[in-house]
Amino acid sequence: RTLAGITSQDYVDAVAGSVNFMQFQSNSKSGQFFFFSPDGNYMVKTISKKEAKCLRATMKAFLDHYVENPHSFLCRITGLHRVRLRGW
Repeated sequence: RTLAGITSQDYVDAVAGSVNFMQFQSNSKSGQFFFFSPDGNYMVKTISKKEAKCLRATMKAFLDHYVENPHSFLCRITGLHRVRLRGW
C-alpha cells in the first residue's frame, strides 16, 4: 500500500468502514464472488484457501515487480484478509 500512496487509515476506512459492499455478477470459473468497496476504490474478491496459499507464496515476487516497474499494468494487491463469521 505504501508504494501506491495508500495510508493505512484510508485503506481501513474504505475496506472495513462499512458493511455495504456492492456485489456484481461475474462469470468467474472459480465461482468466487467480487465486490466493490463503498467508495469504489477497491475491488474485493473471495478466494479459496488454495488461492490464498499461492498468493502468499508469490507476494515477494509481486512486490519486487511493483518496485522495479512502478507503471506496471498488473493489478495492485493491497491486502489479503481472512474473515470469520460467528456461528459459521
